[in-house]
Amino acid sequence: MVADCGMHTACRDSQDAVTMIETNVTSVIAMTKAFVHGMIERNKGHIVNISSIAATESYGGGWAARTGTA
Repeated sequence: MVADCGMHTACRDSQDAVTMIETNVTSVIAMTKAFVHGMIERNKGHIVNISSIAATESYGGGWAARTGTA
């Protein structure tokens, strides 16, 4: 399984932050849970989560949620 879920936008309000977290964090967890049981049963499989440069760079102006969830 390769997970490359993500979106980026400046957070203008708390709903933007919630949407960002649901997309960038919760969706990766859900996809992993959907595939991991089959991998365990087969005793085989790989999970690759692709992140963003935003995980290592800081951005100002409302980008904290993006940087924190990358």
